Amino acid sequence: MSESRMPDQARIYNLVTVVMLILTFAVCLATAYFAITAPPSPAGVAAAPTVFVIPTNTPTLAGPTVNATWTASPTTTLTTTATETRTPTPTFTPTATETLPPSNTPTATATVPTNTPRPSNTPQSGGPTNTPAPDRIYSLKGAIQYKANFANTAGCDWAGIGGQVFDAAGNGENGVRIHVFNPDYSFFVTSGSNTAYGAGGWEQYISSSPVKGNWSVQVVDGSDNPLSAVVTVPLKDQCSMNLAIVNFQHQ
Repeated sequence: MSESRMPDQARIYNLVTVVMLILTFAVCLATAYFAITAPPSPAGVAAAPTVFVIPTNTPTLAGPTVNATWTASPTTTLTTTATETRTPTPTFTPTATETLPPSNTPTATATVPTNTPRPSNTPQSGGPTNTPAPDRIYSLKGAIQYKANFANTAGCDWAGIGGQVFDAAGNGENGVRIHVFNPDYSFFVTSGSNTAYGAGGWEQYISSSPVKGNWSVQVVDGSDNPLSAVVTVPLKDQCSMNLAIVNFQHQ
C-alpha cells in the first residue's frame, strides 16, 4: 500500500516547487517595476536602495504514511453443544428353559401274527367276479350280455349298464336297489324304473359314447348293505356292444 502512494506524493512536491518558483519570479518582476517607476528622491539625498529579500519556501516533504495497523477482530468462539448419547436398552436375556425329565419309553409289545387267508381264485379277465356277501339274497342270473343300445334313442352316442331283477319264482321284481360304481363315480338305481328291459327293469347311463372301463354292480338294501356279490362289468368301446345287461335273481 505505501509503494502505491509514493509516486503521488512526489508529484505533489514537484507541483508545489514549480508554483513557488513562479511566485518568486513574479515578485522579482513586481519589485523591479516599482523601482523604475518610483519618483526621484529630493535633491542631495540619495535614496537608499530597498533591499528585497526573496523569501524561500522550503517545502516540507511528507514522508510515507505508515501502514495502518490492523487490529484483529475478536475471534468468535463457537460453543458446541454435546449431543445426547443414547443409552442402549438392555438386551432381553431369555430365562433358562426348564428341561423336562425323560418320559418313560414303553417297552415293545409282542406282536401276535395273524393268519392271512389264502387268496381266492381270480376268474379270467372279462368274466364276472362274485364276492361273497354277508347275507347273499340275490345272485347274478346268467352271464353278462353285450348288445347295441336299444332302450333309448341315443343309439351309438351312449354307453351304459341295464338289466332286470327277478324274484325266486322268476318274475320281475320292482323296488330293489342296485348300486353301480367305480373308483370315481357312484350311482343308485331301482328295479322297475325302466320297463324297456321288461318287468323289474333298470338302467344306468355311463357315457355319451362307447367307452372301455370296469364298473361294479351290486344289489344293496336301503342302508347300502350288500344283498349280493359285487359283479365286475367290463364295458366295451363298440357301438354294437355299448350296452351291458346284468340280471339278478332272488334266491
